Amino acid sequence: MLANCYSAELVLLWIFKAYTMIMQAFLLKRNLVQDGISNNAEDIASTLANMSEEIRLHLNIEDADIYPALLQHENAKVRELAAKYQMDMGQLLVVYQGFANKFTTAEQITADPEDFRKEANMVFQALFQRIKAENQNLYPAAMEALKA
Repeated sequence: MLANCYSAELVLLWIFKAYTMIMQAFLLKRNLVQDGISNNAEDIASTLANMSEEIRLHLNIEDADIYPALLQHENAKVRELAAKYQMDMGQLLVVYQGFANKFTTAEQITADPEDFRKEANMVFQALFQRIKAENQNLYPAAMEALKA
């Protein structure tokens, strides 16, 4: 378990780095879309692929290390929070993966730019809200669990 191998500070640093990279990809994707989906479809597809990899790595760390530590925490409130976030993320991940799989190439993105824009706005708003909630609730609880 990560809690046994690394300091809480190192885990928090990794989480912050992953969060920063995901947010940078969000902003790049948004700027590319605003500048024109058709003109930037290759860059959008590349950014989406990179972001998907960052999200996958981020979720793997959460699933392998953060959630197990939180789900075994002595504080019942921390355990309940971890269970809720873990369940909610599974649902959001299905939606995100469906979106990412639907738009893997520039051709798929330009085939229906308005559909891409609509789905991207919905998915990224949900991911942004999730990251915001993690930063306000889950990660402080994770730090507490890892320090215990």
